Amino acid sequence: EMGSFSQCALILLFINGIRGENYPQQLIVEGHVGPHMDCMGFYALDGTWAFGYPRYAQQGVHPENIHYMYRGGLNERWIIVLGEAAVAAKQGVLMTESDNGDTPVGLAWDSAQDGAWVRDIAMRAVIPEEQREQPRGDVVSKTEFDAMARRAMIAESKIEALESDLHTSSMLADEMEKSAEDCLKGREETIQLLGQSTESNSANYAKIAKLESEIEALSIDNANYREKLRNIEYEKTLDVLKMLALPAISILIIVVIGVRACTTSGTTSNTNTNRKNDASIRANKKNDDNRPQDEIFDGEDEPLADNDPNTSSNDSPNNSSKRNNKDVMIDPIPPRQDLHKRFQVLQDLPKLLQALL
Repeated sequence: EMGSFSQCALILLFINGIRGENYPQQLIVEGHVGPHMDCMGFYALDGTWAFGYPRYAQQGVHPENIHYMYRGGLNERWIIVLGEAAVAAKQGVLMTESDNGDTPVGLAWDSAQDGAWVRDIAMRAVIPEEQREQPRGDVVSKTEFDAMARRAMIAESKIEALESDLHTSSMLADEMEKSAEDCLKGREETIQLLGQSTESNSANYAKIAKLESEIEALSIDNANYREKLRNIEYEKTLDVLKMLALPAISILIIVVIGVRACTTSGTTSNTNTNRKNDASIRANKKNDDNRPQDEIFDGEDEPLADNDPNTSSNDSPNNSSKRNNKDVMIDPIPPRQDLHKRFQVLQDLPKLLQALL
């Protein structure tokens, strides 16, 4: 039977045997009359160890109202508290004043009141009378010992599982460390790439700025070139206008001269014609004065009869003047020589224009 126990259980039993910690199976807690009276009553070992010591559980109460007595942590004082969660948190409402002795029997107790520990001289923990005569070595029964051994085996299996988890965690830690190194290496490479990219971007920005300045200069040159081109076109237009204006003015002058020449020629011809007509009129008048009165008649009128009572044998000067004025109103045809001069001027006009152009 002893061969079935695990090494962990044997170690625990050996340690407890060396320390001489043989605990009574039951205890009676009594004497407290303060706010923690519900902690009073019978306590018995529940087969559970807390912080390396056996734990007592209150008997005869509802499971939700069970108080536990345990030896707590580093101070190794006995503590009473409600609930297992409070035990795990090392809390308590009643506590022994010292950690002397293997059991709480015979120790003085303090009570937690208003955030402070107050001495309770009436409170005590005693062993029931039916157990007082039993030897201390027989307090822990064989059943309790087997339960403790089973818990030790469970603890050993949990330790093995924890060791396996620790090994797995160690491997994961190594992998994570390697991943961290790779990440650091990748970070350094990324920083280098970012530095190169930054340098490249700076160079590109410089090139862009240079191109923008060149484009601006070209835009200014283009504007200046367009302005010069407009000026050149304007000057060429002025030159063309000047070249066209001179022949046009010349043509206009020639036309005016020709018109004036024609007008002058016509005026001269008319003057000569009028002079000839005046001479002819004066000659005809002279002839009329020398001819007899009965031979003088108009081409469109009949000769005057001698028996006309309204007509005298001698015409008056008014009648003779009327006939002469009728002859003056006739516009004779210009001589052929004047027409030839006008035609000659108009015929020579295209030659003059061609010579000017």
